Amino acid sequence: QDGKAVYYAGESYTVAQTFDEGLYAYDAAARATHELCRPGLQIGAVAQAGERVWFTTMNATFDTDIWSVALSGGQPALELAVEEDLGFQNSGDTCRGGGVSFAGCGELLYFVKSDRHGAHLYRMASGAQPERISDENVWVNHFAVERGGRVLCAGLPAFGMMEVFALQNGRSSVLTHLNDEIMGKYALVQPRYLPFNSRDGVDLDGWVMLPPEAEKGKVPVILLIHGGPRGQYQGTLSFDAQVMASGGYAVIFCTPRGSSSRSCA
Repeated sequence: QDGKAVYYAGESYTVAQTFDEGLYAYDAAARATHELCRPGLQIGAVAQAGERVWFTTMNATFDTDIWSVALSGGQPALELAVEEDLGFQNSGDTCRGGGVSFAGCGELLYFVKSDRHGAHLYRMASGAQPERISDENVWVNHFAVERGGRVLCAGLPAFGMMEVFALQNGRSSVLTHLNDEIMGKYALVQPRYLPFNSRDGVDLDGWVMLPPEAEKGKVPVILLIHGGPRGQYQGTLSFDAQVMASGGYAVIFCTPRGSSSRSCA
């Protein structure tokens, strides 16, 4: 943030990667690099917030955690243990482009984290619990923080295609209407939320899309299953599911355990 250093993760190896990555600082004035810490894990995102460098780690079971370390280096502190995916981008046909999902502004770290109904924006100070700052009307993909505290983000509405939103005081407001015309052009089927319990009693999240033919009686069903272990379904717009529903099929999909939004338990 002060323009004096670049913080990054890296690993030195000769034959094969070990994923024993270190966190480094490059001093632009001195043209020198020094190691801040070596957590012994694969490092993902890196950001500076205040007097600390924040970073994420991932282990072999895809569990992600947030750590921080002083700008001068030393023993890192575990700030947040997370079962869901950090930096998760809402999946689907309507998500395109790239951007920032983990960044510092002033003393605060801002990051995108998935939950069981999408992906939301959080912020936190060192040693404190995270605060969610996006509401249910937008699922955040990427963001930028203004100096005044307002956040601009690219994200999905509850049902639709990507737009630019403003987040402030816990509320979201849409700033662009790039896809209003195309959304009004077709008769689209909105997914209905369908929670259910697995055989061992664990609650899971599902959705069903019913074609108009379902009002007259039984219809054939297509079950959509996503790969993994990462990724998740949500109740947002899916082009292939819309085509199936328009062909007279009921479409059912769910987010099982082990998806981006929940652990394997």
